[in-house]
Amino acid sequence: MDGQTLDRLLDYSARSFGDRIAAAEPGARDICYDELNQLAGRISGFLQRMGVTRGDRVGIQLPKSIASLAAIFGVLRAGAAYVPVDCTAPGSRTAFIFSDCAVKFVILRSQDLAGPDSPYAAPVALDVVDPSLSSCVLAQGPAGVSPGVDAPADVAYI
Repeated sequence: MDGQTLDRLLDYSARSFGDRIAAAEPGARDICYDELNQLAGRISGFLQRMGVTRGDRVGIQLPKSIASLAAIFGVLRAGAAYVPVDCTAPGSRTAFIFSDCAVKFVILRSQDLAGPDSPYAAPVALDVVDPSLSSCVLAQGPAGVSPGVDAPADVAYI
C-alpha cells in the first residue's frame, strides 16, 4: 500500500470492504465504502466535465459531513487539489483564501450563498451528481476578487 494516493486507497477499500461503514454522520446517515467510492467518482466526473483538470484547485466550504468527505475524494480523483475553508469564516476571509489560491470552483452549501457576507452571487445545484448532495452547490471560484477585497464572485450555472 506504500505510495498509494488517498483516492486509490478509497478504491481499494471499496473493492475489499465495500459493504462496511466508511463514515457516519451524527443525525444523518452512514455511508459504506462502495457508496462513498461511487459518489466520489460521480463528483470527479462532474468536475472534469465542468473543466477541472490535473493541478487545478477546488475550494471546499462545507462542514464536516459525508458530503465534505465525498467532495474531498472527488476533487482528488479529478486530479485537482482541494482548498478547505471554515464554512463559518467571514466572507472576506473566504474570498481572500480562494482568490489567493486561484480556485477554479468551490463546493459549498446552498445556504452559504446567501447573506451580506457571502462572496458568491447566486445558487447552482450539485444534486445532479447525487440526491444526497441536494444541499450543496458548485460555484465558480472568485477569480475577479483581489486579495483583501470583499467582492462578489461570478457563478457558473450548471
